[in-house]
Amino acid sequence: MLTSGPLLALILPFVDLGDIPPMQTPPMPNGAARMEAHAGWFLAVDTGIEFETSLVGAGYLVSFPDGSRAKRGTLATRLAATWFTPGESDMPLDRFWVGPFIRAEGSTDLLGRHEGLEFGSVNKAVLDFGFRFSLREDHPSAGAIGIGYGMSHDREGVAFEGIKHGLRLQLDLALR
Repeated sequence: MLTSGPLLALILPFVDLGDIPPMQTPPMPNGAARMEAHAGWFLAVDTGIEFETSLVGAGYLVSFPDGSRAKRGTLATRLAATWFTPGESDMPLDRFWVGPFIRAEGSTDLLGRHEGLEFGSVNKAVLDFGFRFSLREDHPSAGAIGIGYGMSHDREGVAFEGIKHGLRLQLDLALR
């Protein structure tokens, strides 16, 4: 069986040490809090595999060493493949998978960190392990908690020189 449909998700990263600053540097920020919204399409097959493609809008609250703060935003494209373990997973409402998963994703920024259009300038790759759960049994909504590792690369070195990588932990809330 093959199911597909629209995807709308809110992503709350608790930690993402592989994310580069959401702006041109210097000045180098102390840190940033991020929230993401995904809008796209998903495809689920009965073998426990899901594919997603989406546009990702991320909002940042950036903190600087002098105590000031600034709001920034980015827009990116994202492709993801998720494998759910067959024995422990289920497909409620014949719509999407819930249970333990392994997810690999790749994305590239479109706007935000550089001046103008920046397709292919800032790329990110992620590998997550986690668990997706149904939020309501009679509604196509799900939540997931994932822990993994991410790498980001700014090819032009405008926001960060070289490859930044590190641990990540996030909560996903989605309508499918």
